[in-house]
Amino acid sequence: MKRSWKPNQVFFPDLSHYEWPADLNALADSGCVGLIYKATQDTGYQDPTYGEARAACYAAGMLWGAYHFGEAGSVQGQVENFLSYALPTSDDLICLDLEDYGNSTMTLAQAKEWITSVEENLSRPNQCVIYAGNWIKERLGDSTSDPFWGQHRLWLCQYGTSPSWPSAWKMPWAWQFSDGSVGPEPHQAAGCGPCDMNAYPYDEAQLSAEWSGSEGAPVPPPDQNLIVTVEISAPAGVTVNVQQQQSS
Repeated sequence: MKRSWKPNQVFFPDLSHYEWPADLNALADSGCVGLIYKATQDTGYQDPTYGEARAACYAAGMLWGAYHFGEAGSVQGQVENFLSYALPTSDDLICLDLEDYGNSTMTLAQAKEWITSVEENLSRPNQCVIYAGNWIKERLGDSTSDPFWGQHRLWLCQYGTSPSWPSAWKMPWAWQFSDGSVGPEPHQAAGCGPCDMNAYPYDEAQLSAEWSGSEGAPVPPPDQNLIVTVEISAPAGVTVNVQQQQSS
C-alpha cells in the first residue's frame, strides 16, 4: 500500500484538558478513527479530564490512546504514575511524549528506560509510540547504532510542509503537522476546535488494525448495556448464590 501524506485527511487528533470538553460524537462522525489523550506528566501530574474523555471516546466508537509527558525526574516514579492512572488496555495506544522542557528535559537514556519498563509491565514489547520532533533529531541524528529506536513507531512533530526525521526510521508512523495555529491547514477537528492535528499515510482500516501496535485489529470496548444470560443446574435442595461483579 502506497504511503501518501495528506494533512487534510485527519484520522486522529491529540488532546488534553486544554481542549476539553469536546464533542467526540462529532469527531467520530467526521471520519476520525481514534483519539490520543494526555494522561500524565512527570511523577505526579494526572490530567483530571482523562477518565471522562476516555469514556466519551469509547462511547463514540473510537479507538483510545494515552500519552505521558516525560521529564527528567524519577523514571520509575513516572512509569508508576502513568500505569496507575492511564490504565491502558491491550487495545489502547500507549505513547511517550518527548519534548525540550528546559532543565527538566528527559534524557535519551531515561526515555529508553521508561519505554522498556512500561512495555515490560504491560507485556507489550515494541508497542510504545514515540512522539518527538527536534528532541529526537538532535539526540539521534543519523545514528542507527541502537536498533531500539527504529523498532518503535515514531510520531513525528514538525510544523511544516516537508517533514524530516532521523535515519533510525524509514518513515514516521504519523506526522503532527499543526498545533492548531502553526503549520498547514486544517487547524481544527470537528467538535474539538483548534488542536494538534496529525496526518497518517494509509487508510482508516490500516490505522485501526495497527493502532495498539499488536498488528491485529483491536477488540471494541464492551457494550455498557450488555445483557448476559447464565444457566445454572444444581441438584434438588442445593442453594446456589450468584454474585454480580463489575468487570474491569
